[in-house]
Amino acid sequence: METTPLLVKKNDDNNTIKGKIFSRSAKYILLSCVFVLLATFAVTTTTSSSSPSSSSERMTVRMKGYASRAAAPLFLRGRSTTTSSLDAAKLGEESATPSVITLSAACSPVDKLSFDPGNWENVGAKLISKTMSSDFAFENGIEMNAVKGKCGEYEVSAADLTVGEEFGFFLYSKTSGNGEPIKDIGCESSLDGSTYCPAHSAPEEPTIGGPFSMASCTKKITYGDLSFYNRVYDGSALSFTWGSCSNTCGLSEPEACSFSSTTEKEEVQVTFDLSFSGPGLSASDFGPAELESVASSTAEVVGVDASMVEVEVVESTANTGAELGSEEGVTTVNLQATINCIDSDVSASVTSKLNSLTEEDELKIATEAKIEGATSATGHLEETKILEWEKEETPSAPPAYDGPLLDCDATVDDEGYYLVFKHDSSKGNYWSKANNNAESKRVGSNPETDYKYSRLEEVEKFGRTDEGSFQFKLEYPTLSQTNIWTQTSNPVTAGKRGVDDFKAISIQANGHGTSTHSFKGLEYNSGSSNFIDGTVDHGNWFFSIGAYNAWGGTNKFPGPSSGVNMVKLWVKTSAKKPDSCALK
Repeated sequence: METTPLLVKKNDDNNTIKGKIFSRSAKYILLSCVFVLLATFAVTTTTSSSSPSSSSERMTVRMKGYASRAAAPLFLRGRSTTTSSLDAAKLGEESATPSVITLSAACSPVDKLSFDPGNWENVGAKLISKTMSSDFAFENGIEMNAVKGKCGEYEVSAADLTVGEEFGFFLYSKTSGNGEPIKDIGCESSLDGSTYCPAHSAPEEPTIGGPFSMASCTKKITYGDLSFYNRVYDGSALSFTWGSCSNTCGLSEPEACSFSSTTEKEEVQVTFDLSFSGPGLSASDFGPAELESVASSTAEVVGVDASMVEVEVVESTANTGAELGSEEGVTTVNLQATINCIDSDVSASVTSKLNSLTEEDELKIATEAKIEGATSATGHLEETKILEWEKEETPSAPPAYDGPLLDCDATVDDEGYYLVFKHDSSKGNYWSKANNNAESKRVGSNPETDYKYSRLEEVEKFGRTDEGSFQFKLEYPTLSQTNIWTQTSNPVTAGKRGVDDFKAISIQANGHGTSTHSFKGLEYNSGSSNFIDGTVDHGNWFFSIGAYNAWGGTNKFPGPSSGVNMVKLWVKTSAKKPDSCALK
């Protein structure tokens, strides 16, 4: 059979090279040379791609948002070869679409998260591998894309991993101040007080497979007192569950996901009796650790998460050797495994796998639990019982936030107070009255380091409630005193003295305590000393905000009753920062 080289154009009519330039013998010589060159190229490509030190093995080509490995191996009928994208193009083939790794949180142990996921709208995910960071650091991970229309599901190109590479997944909150990122792989230390392993990676109690009992899908690597539990990419598995080796909990998304519908909730309990027999076997061989291991192995066999399986010892019976026709007595220990399935589909899968267990499978469970005395085993499906069947109304998603958005660098404390003013006069810094107190209304970029910082111009936008009031917090750090109150007048825009509808919530700094100088809110001051003060309807200017000059000592200004050099003013807000702030 004649083969036409890719780089030689064949004429369908006369089998000669276009133009009939070469003789028949010259043509054969040319064809032979081309074949030799192509064969040499193929061998070189194959050798290069299989070499551990080859640069082509690590080369990536990024196209349309994906990264695809160059010269990926193809396995055809037991043979391994390689082809380049150029070869595929010359053959008229389309480039293979890169595989996608999918991460779901539907069956994840969300109670172990280090943050509140809420309705999962602001939860992000990252892929992390040892190649990206030897310490599996969050900042070096690759951002996964949220799957459109799927709550708690993320995806990323599989080309970002190589076969045999150690990897894991991070979940994190995109909301500022809501906990820390947490990965589902981790490390444990056998030493008390070890600080090497991050706090969120340490188990709450002894477990198999690390913090999330992931023995069946992680690799344990031990260095001295440290044990690491990492996933290892095999090149075929593409769907994963954060914090779990199973994705058969029956849910398609985390229970906290926001959607409005009526669903039927069905919980099915499957009971399986498992008996082990052997000479010298006793019930004491099945302690808490062994039962936990039996539960974990059973869960792996039936394809559910270990948290869904409970195992207990039911009874232990000892038979004499005479009764069994042998010299040595045999003891039988009866266990009962209870598997809590989220619905009938999961229970059907579980019962099918339990019914197909062989004695070899059942003995393997004992072996993995280090029950060395078991020489025979029997299993029996006891019952399948529906525990609950009811219609459950899931709450509607809260309306999307459409209010004003704070700047990403805005300082908001845990109670929802937004820092709108700070004055540190320790270096002799005071405020200017020029341009209608423009400086006092907005100046500075970093409240941590700036001596003068103000966002007073935003009090109206971010502070006024639907009821028409403001809730302020006036803080004197050097005095350890704080006042919290509400009022309806805005001292920044009022243009005259006076406070409307003052209501005290907590007043620690009350000035001289007299009716004239007691704290009754903040007012606009039209005088020549400062912008705003808290000595209402009086010529004094205690509780000064925006002092133009010193008072009460060097580098000081009026506080509650004497000179101070530090004050902060906050206003309570329901405004949020843009989601994009979490990515900066």
